[in-house]
Amino acid sequence: MEQGLEQGGIEGGEGNAVPKEAAEFARFELEQAKDHFGLVEGAPLDVLPLLLFYGLFHLAKGICALRLGRPIRERVHGLTCRFPKGREPSSLSDLKVGVKRKGAFRIFERLYEPHPIPPGQSFDLGHLVAGCEEAESLHPLSRHYLALFGLSIVSRYEPQVWRSVLEGRDPLSGPVLSYLSGAAEECLELASQLARIPFSDWLGKKRQKRR
Repeated sequence: MEQGLEQGGIEGGEGNAVPKEAAEFARFELEQAKDHFGLVEGAPLDVLPLLLFYGLFHLAKGICALRLGRPIRERVHGLTCRFPKGREPSSLSDLKVGVKRKGAFRIFERLYEPHPIPPGQSFDLGHLVAGCEEAESLHPLSRHYLALFGLSIVSRYEPQVWRSVLEGRDPLSGPVLSYLSGAAEECLELASQLARIPFSDWLGKKRQKRR
């Protein structure tokens, strides 16, 4: 992947060469993604959702630039985290992740999903993490994107809930920790299949080879 980017021989959708501006944008985004995913192994659990979500976010923008042949200037995620009305959340099961009409997620989703999620639809964060019930209807990349977005929001803005998860006191503690342990590898494998670029070697020992 890196050699192809450096030599400029990048191919986008349908095997067409990517315009220079889009290629430079993709190179920057993919390096950002690699840096995030490269820090996942051994990272503290309290920051793991941030590394994973922003790794996937930059990876998605890079792939979109390659496939669409243009930089992706969208600055909003296209998602929202919905909290219970009238009270503070006490568990991850109280939270939902909603999909907006526009945003970076929508651009990425169109690359692999012929039937996009309707605007305004929301999903229980617990179901997204566990991969059950309503989450089963989602493309695996969509499920990860939504789940990691929701977990990153909780880890940043709901410290009491997140601490409860990390300390094993939340009913979803087990599913969350299990999900986080394998999310990076699965996201990179799915992205590799979509982009036809081997991203899976970004984890672990490959990080040590960088200077």
